[in-house]
Amino acid sequence: MKKIYKYQGLIKFMLAIFVAFVLGLQNNIVHYTALFLLFAGLLCHFFVHTEHDVKKKIKNFSVVSGVFFSLIFSLGHFVYQKTFVTQDFVIFSIANIVPLVLMLLAYFVLAYFVFIRTFTALEKIKISTVNNAPVWKVWLSSAFIIFICYIPYFLRCYPALMSPDSFVQINNVEKVVFTNNHPFVQTWFFGGIYNLGKILFGAGNGAVAFYIIIQMIILACLFAMVVSYLYKKKVNKMICLVVLLFYALSPLHAFFSVTLWKDIIFGSIFILVIISLLTLIEKGMNLKTISFYTVSVLIMLFFRNNGIYIFILLIPLIILVLKNCRLKIFAVQFVILVFYFIITGPVYTHIGVKRTNTVEALSIPLQQIARVIVLDKEIDGVSREYLDELLDIEKIRTGYVPHIADPVKNSVDFDVLDSNKSKFIKVWFKILLQHPKEYIESYLSSTIGYWYPDVVYHAISSTNAANEEYNAYEYDIDNKNLLYEPFVKVIDKTMDKTLPFSIVFWSSGLYCCILFLSIIIFIFKKGIKSRFVIAYAPLVALWLSLMISAPVCAELRYIYGIFTCIPLCLIIPFINLKEDESYA
Repeated sequence: MKKIYKYQGLIKFMLAIFVAFVLGLQNNIVHYTALFLLFAGLLCHFFVHTEHDVKKKIKNFSVVSGVFFSLIFSLGHFVYQKTFVTQDFVIFSIANIVPLVLMLLAYFVLAYFVFIRTFTALEKIKISTVNNAPVWKVWLSSAFIIFICYIPYFLRCYPALMSPDSFVQINNVEKVVFTNNHPFVQTWFFGGIYNLGKILFGAGNGAVAFYIIIQMIILACLFAMVVSYLYKKKVNKMICLVVLLFYALSPLHAFFSVTLWKDIIFGSIFILVIISLLTLIEKGMNLKTISFYTVSVLIMLFFRNNGIYIFILLIPLIILVLKNCRLKIFAVQFVILVFYFIITGPVYTHIGVKRTNTVEALSIPLQQIARVIVLDKEIDGVSREYLDELLDIEKIRTGYVPHIADPVKNSVDFDVLDSNKSKFIKVWFKILLQHPKEYIESYLSSTIGYWYPDVVYHAISSTNAANEEYNAYEYDIDNKNLLYEPFVKVIDKTMDKTLPFSIVFWSSGLYCCILFLSIIIFIFKKGIKSRFVIAYAPLVALWLSLMISAPVCAELRYIYGIFTCIPLCLIIPFINLKEDESYA
């Protein structure tokens, strides 16, 4: 052991060279001698000057974190290259084993040294201060600043940024279509404001613009709630200011504030859910805290169809953590659940709301089966016969895309699927046993954008792009630029997803990684037994719901709840939170 300690400088130097060479090969840095030498030199300096004689707790957390993130970056690189660059349906082969292992080791070593420094620094961080200003003033001024910062985007994109989904909802409202394909409650929340806008400002652009302004106000108020909550918890004023700027100046939030999607307010509601959970643990179960939590969860449930899956995943976690009040908290969850199913069951049936089809929830299984078909893998006769009835095989062979489920979903015979879902599950499982490798590869390609940072997906359009299919002009909706021309290029640049470092604003995978990093930091700072860890559960449940049924590999709006709550996630480990005595 003493000999190892004696030569630790040399060992660190050799590890730095190994990491530089492997990652240099991965990113083609080795082909540029000066750049590679600079990269290797910086790594050597970083490794050699990283103190290794630290607490066992820091070493243990560094190892766990290193393993976790090295898996993400090494595996993600291979899946990304095959899925998007070479477009090869075969991801893993014997030839890939050695480079994959080397990359895994290189990322682990790098991550380990980074986390040694990170956790050492985290032990010293103090963010508490004395804040004397009234909290309501902080909230109101923050909301005003955020709203003002979004106005240039509104003027540039007037009346709104839209996709085909936006026009489907407008059509449902205009023609009074009762369907839950888009959440019925959310559609009619939008419809109420939209119809009021028609009365006040006229049909078409005026009505849509009115809804967007209301949406901007809602987002500004919710984001300001994060700032005021942190301020109330005695978080340093400069940190509160940084959080305010994160919401006010991030092109992502400005861009989404003027986008007509059901996902925008849904994603922002996670702020309420998390703060309500923190309040519930801090102040105990009383009428005020239970009402706050219940209202937050109900909005989440009715504003997007996967809200129920998130809640179902959330229930056991809350009951497990709040063990001293399990009966009470179970009763609250049960009442919410019963209310939801009464509304979406008998009430929806009574008023004639059409049910959503189940194909969305089966996106990943359908993609896995499609990959086996495209690769011409052997499928037994009974399964093949069923798949011939269920799917348009030729359409799948020509249209299959590894990271988007739409081509496969569009080839499904819904009558065959809905008539016998258990048969689909049996066939899916039988093919899984025959071709597990293809299923794993398909799953990784279908979900890569929710765990690997280097993926930015584009999915937005204007009224012009969707007009032919959805007849937007029938409702007098047409994008117009109302912004002073010199500022147009500035706004357009901030919305450009191809700019260098745009990944910081537009990568779903990056923010999912930050979420899990913040959970690790929370456990490091407060311990695994702290009940406040439950605050992360809604976002983990949101992430899991995408990992189970993602229709697109990296659709930003589906995971927007994580983006809106990132400041809370990162700062919760450092604020002073005291549990109510009833939980002790």
